[in-house]
Amino acid sequence: AILFDVGDTLIRYIPASAELYQARLHEIGITITDEDARRMEQTVELCTAEQIYREIHGAPRMDDADFQKMMDTAILSDSAVCCVTEEQKKRFSDTWSLMRQEKVVAEGVFPLLEQLKKTYRLGIISNYRASLAEYLEEVGLRPYFETIIISEIVGYEKPDVRIFNAALQEMDLQPEECLYVGDHPF
Repeated sequence: AILFDVGDTLIRYIPASAELYQARLHEIGITITDEDARRMEQTVELCTAEQIYREIHGAPRMDDADFQKMMDTAILSDSAVCCVTEEQKKRFSDTWSLMRQEKVVAEGVFPLLEQLKKTYRLGIISNYRASLAEYLEEVGLRPYFETIIISEIVGYEKPDVRIFNAALQEMDLQPEECLYVGDHPF
């Protein structure tokens, strides 16, 4: 079987997070390069992964407001951003409304899944809200997958091994019978 992540694997987000960071910083009078924005995006992803790791190992789940503050701190601590005033920090936290992204199926996904489905059993393991199932149906991805494991539904997130075990159990497979495809090296 081949098990897929969804975000930044089967679907992509437009505009990319790096572009949104640039737009948010521009709103408070700070201009950064595309390279700086991509570095910030990687830093935020690392902070997110570290927080998930802490939560898996017993730390309390971070609420959305604190999670946003963590991301903002990572962005504003980047070397490309210097001398940020308290007023700019407050204005920056108010720019979350700019963080609107459209989900689109990544180029080449449908032909790839069509080919893979001929030989392999396919599944999804995703750290996502329960609404993902409806979205997969809307865009025509749902029929390709035998199982869809969504973190909000099962109650744990990758890289917690329990979410992978849920997929294995549902598909009646052993780990060595599966390949996982995603955008993060958990």
